[in-house]
Amino acid sequence: MQYKIITTKINMTMNNLKISSFIYTTDDIRLVRLNKADKEMLKDMGFSRLPVSLSRVEFLCVNKCYQGIGMKNDIGGYEVFNPEYTQRPFSLKTTATITLRPHRQNVTHVCCLFYDFLDYLAFWELKGMNHFRLPQAATCIIMSHVSNFMHMVVDSDDFDEVYLFFPNTDLGKTISKTLQQRNQKKTKNCDVLYKGHRNLMEFVKELSSAEIPTCL
Repeated sequence: MQYKIITTKINMTMNNLKISSFIYTTDDIRLVRLNKADKEMLKDMGFSRLPVSLSRVEFLCVNKCYQGIGMKNDIGGYEVFNPEYTQRPFSLKTTATITLRPHRQNVTHVCCLFYDFLDYLAFWELKGMNHFRLPQAATCIIMSHVSNFMHMVVDSDDFDEVYLFFPNTDLGKTISKTLQQRNQKKTKNCDVLYKGHRNLMEFVKELSSAEIPTCL
């Protein structure tokens, strides 16, 4: 019964989201390599290590050209971010999870779950630091939007270890609690890593402009 109540809370949150979370366009979308300005913007956000899955996204909407940085999702849509448009990523064409798997020789039964790809970029940044013990060869699943919650849950059921990196918000805590109740023995909530910060991205941004504490 408690699981159903938590799931209902997530659905209520989803229904209250503004439609501006999505921008539907035609197929006038293209992915190109990140340019110098993109990399500088990401560096200002605390991201100096960038995965190859990240691209510059250029698209047309109402006969006007827009751009951002983003990733292609699992069903052919795009998750895009540009701080001039929104505070968090938005979806083009359609929203879906993003599944990023390690190289075949490094495949493990470990999975990391994220709310959006900005938190994934923060995780990628932290993986390159010796101060943090994080899964190095794990499949990463990015929810992208709360409407993809159940898809993410089902996909994560196939793994023996599941690490949670959701925001320290009411919604993020509800998602983590629901996942932990579903698979208590194999889930690990990592929000203590960025305690006192809204999410993993904000933690990394602050970390990049300060001296890294040696006690971590």
